[in-house]
Amino acid sequence: MSSPATPSPQEQARADHAEALRRMEEAMGRGPATATPRSSLSSFILLTFFFFFFSGGGNDLPMPAHTQLHDSLKSLLYQQSNFTAWINGSESNFSLIEQPPAVAHLIQTLLPTLPPLDTSLFSYSHNVTGYFESPVTIHNLTDPFNVTWSTEAQDVVKSINASDIIDRLGTWNWSAVSNLGITIKEPMPQVNFEASDPDIVMFNGEVTIESETEFQYVKFDLEGVHFPKNGTFYAFAEPQGRKVETRQIPSLVPEGAQNATAQAIVPILESKIERLRNIIASGATELTNEESPPETTCSLKLYGQLQPAPLPQYLLENLEAEVENPTGASTISAPPPLLDAILLSEDCGFLLEIREAKGMKAARFWRKMTTYAGSSFIIYCALLALFVKHTKETATPAAVSRVSRWSFIIQAGADAFSFVAHVSYGILTDSQASLPLLAPGFLACIMLINQAQYALQIRAVQDPEETALAALAARTAGTEQRPETFMQSVFRQSVLFGWVNDLRRVDPNPKFWIMLTIGLGLFLKVLFHPALLFTIMGLLYTLLWVPQIIRSARRNTMRAMSLQYVIGTTIGRAFFPLYFFACPQNILGVHTTWWVWTLMGAVFLQVVVMVLQDIFGPSFFMPTSWLTTPPYDYHPVMPLPDIEAPEQSLGDCAICMDAILVHPEISSGEKAGLLMAAAERRTYSLAPCNHLFHTHCLEQWLGVKNICPQCRRLLPPL
Repeated sequence: MSSPATPSPQEQARADHAEALRRMEEAMGRGPATATPRSSLSSFILLTFFFFFFSGGGNDLPMPAHTQLHDSLKSLLYQQSNFTAWINGSESNFSLIEQPPAVAHLIQTLLPTLPPLDTSLFSYSHNVTGYFESPVTIHNLTDPFNVTWSTEAQDVVKSINASDIIDRLGTWNWSAVSNLGITIKEPMPQVNFEASDPDIVMFNGEVTIESETEFQYVKFDLEGVHFPKNGTFYAFAEPQGRKVETRQIPSLVPEGAQNATAQAIVPILESKIERLRNIIASGATELTNEESPPETTCSLKLYGQLQPAPLPQYLLENLEAEVENPTGASTISAPPPLLDAILLSEDCGFLLEIREAKGMKAARFWRKMTTYAGSSFIIYCALLALFVKHTKETATPAAVSRVSRWSFIIQAGADAFSFVAHVSYGILTDSQASLPLLAPGFLACIMLINQAQYALQIRAVQDPEETALAALAARTAGTEQRPETFMQSVFRQSVLFGWVNDLRRVDPNPKFWIMLTIGLGLFLKVLFHPALLFTIMGLLYTLLWVPQIIRSARRNTMRAMSLQYVIGTTIGRAFFPLYFFACPQNILGVHTTWWVWTLMGAVFLQVVVMVLQDIFGPSFFMPTSWLTTPPYDYHPVMPLPDIEAPEQSLGDCAICMDAILVHPEISSGEKAGLLMAAAERRTYSLAPCNHLFHTHCLEQWLGVKNICPQCRRLLPPL
């Protein structure tokens, strides 16, 4: 049998060209494609995996939202009619729950009533809309220890069943409580208080109890009343998902203020009814279905007392009027309000105590938010300018081949989180700081897009080079086939790794896309898990320059990035973790942590290593066996020129054609004729082809091409 004729090189080239065109047309959908059979079982399991990964579990289908809204409206109308009838003295199904005398005695012991103020010396703030935070002390009323009010505590809980207390406490670890925050919004929105007592201000808000475990907290909805004249607060707090019984607020206040408080509650009920009617009429739904029950069902009663400010009443009133309606008038700088509060849970048998909780009023908070947004905008402008300058300096393939794309992927991940955080917070708050917050979010998005694009460009340049190195390593190792191990057989036959093999048939180097997909999935999964999210972001920041250090060391290349870019980017990136985790008065109220300094130390240590790589060589800390590219010494020891020569030079540079002069201190005196110093050897570079250059000239040339400018021989990294 005769063997088939071997095609000529021209015929083989035409066949290869036609095959490439056919594949391109198939990829663009312009021609018939023979689809590779895909395992339906593999696709099904993959989709099931992603569905399970991203879903948070499911409950039974909730009842239609409109039915819930109508039921809520009927309930509110019923409550309003009964409450109004009770106020008017008519027959009603509503009754005010009387506060036990033991509770009143306990509160009076822990939070005694202050005497009337001398308004010429002291005053209370009338509008305390803002946020209070303080370390909290928890007391077990069922077993009070070493307190002077143990008798009052036992009287409060003597009729409570211990087993019921355990059920109400739930899964929340009350023994690890560390901090307590109270958000107050007054007056309550969408409420007309024209007919109400001006000395009574109704408010709502939120109580946040934090655990010693980082990022663990439980929240309560808060509704109550504030008496500006004596700086007292009375409120109910219920775990989020349970409604606060607004009508029972008068039971908390002193007896002389109960009628006025009840009258102030009427417009609150009316506003809730009107809001529900508007929601039903618009067809919108605002009801939320909790995926899981609350961690605790303990109810709280809040009793608070503002500490008097050391300012005359009229000065504080002028300040608050200027803050509410700015006219440009000069005012005093008031100290932050301080709050003492007791949060009592009769049904769970414990008491939370805070002292001198420092408050931040809403106006000051929004100013801080605007200042932060402006600072972040400036930081991102600087980061963007440094990045643009870096891309211009590394615009050639030779320069791009020295850069690690993973350092930019890490920065892109940080910018993605920054973009989502700034934009989400700016949109959801809907305040005077919304537009300023969108500005750094917009720049973060620009940085994200450009850095992702730059990482793809780096991949396009480096992949052919890495493929060639891998092929060379395979040829060096020989063609001996090793038997397939058991684990390799399992990986090859498994569904998930089979999907990876399918991807490899489409893309010879799928590692980037697999990592990108997994990274995006993890980002979306941990976006609403603060502890895990901040842990991952911290690890990413810790590894910011590690990929670049490793690539420079293994390939023995120098100056992949300018020190200006590295130092400037490091300082700019350090602003955000230092602000949120080292500044005690940050806008999110995040507590300072020691590990942020460890993180910053690790990042700046990487900068020091990169500086040392420029001084002592990129692989000064790595064994030679670990290097991908064998090192070549561009600065060998060379004999000095003859002392009697008219010009003390080593010759002419093959690039700039200027003489390569010897340092005057070396060319005179006793040092003449000796080996040149190590520092002087860096002024020249001798290529493997024995062509001599100025070092800075060769660096600029290698930024464009990796060949000798004279003989066109491939040059090793400098």
